[in-house]
Amino acid sequence: MNHNLGAAVILHPAIGFAMPLEIPAFYTGGSEDIISQLSANYMYTMGAVTSPKVFAEIDGAGHVEPAKAKSRWTPYVIAFFECHLNQVGKKCDEIYGKSTENPCSLCTCKTLPLTVCKHRKGWLHLTESVFSVRMAKIVFVLLIWMLGSN
Repeated sequence: MNHNLGAAVILHPAIGFAMPLEIPAFYTGGSEDIISQLSANYMYTMGAVTSPKVFAEIDGAGHVEPAKAKSRWTPYVIAFFECHLNQVGKKCDEIYGKSTENPCSLCTCKTLPLTVCKHRKGWLHLTESVFSVRMAKIVFVLLIWMLGSN
């Protein structure tokens, strides 16, 4: 099913399950967010398997950070969409780059205190992902077989 989506930003998600995404995804959280403290990181790890992805957590941010009039996420949400929907190279640098100058890159910005920031800019080839999943299944089956044979 094609919903005609080109990128997704998941701001402080509530605890749930990670949907497998095949579009670039930006997951956010806050160190003081008791509602979604761990789910954004889990979704980053499990959700966007083959697509570019970003996870960042603002130090001291609570669950309502994205709803604030001057949310610290706003310039990076805009940059993420400009990067992936309009292919604006300098906006990609604001997400994936290493600039400490204004506008600074997400993971290296000294004015945005982050407790966690990680990303993968490139796409994984489907064969690599399928191979990884298949290998994990084989290792799991072998492990169960070895434990059962003792």
